[in-house]
Amino acid sequence: MATKTAGPAEDTTAKATEFVDDVNKKIAEYVEQTLATQKKLAITAIDTFEESALRAVDAYEKAVVETKLDWLKDAVAPQTAAARELTAAYVAAARELVN
Repeated sequence: MATKTAGPAEDTTAKATEFVDDVNKKIAEYVEQTLATQKKLAITAIDTFEESALRAVDAYEKAVVETKLDWLKDAVAPQTAAARELTAAYVAAARELVN
């Protein structure tokens, strides 16, 4: 019994299917790479924000200390503590979203 060979239509369909599968695979790889890059950028942005915010609070606190006014130090201490706590909470929430 003779074997049936694929005709031009079947060859074209097979090639088209293979092409679409290859394109889908490349798109999936690109999406994965893009998401990984975005995650790295988000982590860097969060780290930069945290460092900048804490440096600003430290600078504010040091400026107040230099005034040598005890009442001002006492007034600023809760503000700087709250700013540090809020920064820590914000950064923790942002990191949780990224991960």
